Amino acid sequence: MDEVAPMLERITGTTVPAHVVQSARDKYEQIGGASPVVGIADAICADLQRALNERNVGETDQPSIQHVLPGMCYTEPLLEDSLMRLADAGCTRIIYLSMTAYESFAAWEGPYRRTVDAAKKLGINEVIKAPVFGSSHHYIGAQMDMIQDALIKLQCDRLHEESATSTDGLIFVAHSLPVDDPREMSARYEQQLFAAGSKIISNMSVPIDTSQLGYVSAGARGGQWLTPSLDDVLKRLSMWGIKAAVICPIGFATDHMEVLYDLDIAAVQEAQGLRLAIERTPTLATAEKVHPALIAALVESVEAVL
Repeated sequence: MDEVAPMLERITGTTVPAHVVQSARDKYEQIGGASPVVGIADAICADLQRALNERNVGETDQPSIQHVLPGMCYTEPLLEDSLMRLADAGCTRIIYLSMTAYESFAAWEGPYRRTVDAAKKLGINEVIKAPVFGSSHHYIGAQMDMIQDALIKLQCDRLHEESATSTDGLIFVAHSLPVDDPREMSARYEQQLFAAGSKIISNMSVPIDTSQLGYVSAGARGGQWLTPSLDDVLKRLSMWGIKAAVICPIGFATDHMEVLYDLDIAAVQEAQGLRLAIERTPTLATAEKVHPALIAALVESVEAVL
């Protein structure tokens, strides 16, 4: 909890008012008193290192990855600290692999530029950007399987209810982006999300009545952000007479605040007020488990630039 204020100051670039820090701390208290992100990142790195090592067995001509390290944007271990470790280990070539599934400046291009700048200061002049993995058949297939399981669970839960209905909704959720920021690639980001959702829906064996894309965590700095919000989507489904919906956090590869609070607490409370039953699919990396499909998708991204 002591790391909340420094994290917020890194995000905003300034001292954060005490009430803002306390509000963030309150949310972290509600999701267990800490973020699981660093532990999840460590687990992903370990699994990815093993998978890349296995890929090289018997292939003497294949380039090998010597070190897989996590680098955080706003909390420790920071990108710069991890790069220093790689420089100390003698690395002269870095592959940058973002844990965002879809392209954005905030989570993909911006951290890459930061990595390039920090690496140059350490004498590392080659930083190669791996592609995002949200369209990988591994990532899409795992999402589809979990959505189908969640839809079946919703239907089973309603079998004994007097108001049982076959009308189901599916909501894909992602982090919102500012559309008025000239650096941001919000249109491309939204296009990739729509494409992934369409691919999932067209290949599902369990029917759904409607699908929507909703966003969470629009910025506090104002301006125009991608819409509709998840709250607005929930209200829309309720007005349409939808009684149950699956929420798929397709834009989030791992558990963190936007999943554990925005979806599991805030969205649940909103849905309860609308008498809308919801079932959330897991992300592919939780504190308990990293899904093999995520590692396979990451290996694919790394291999694309080796």
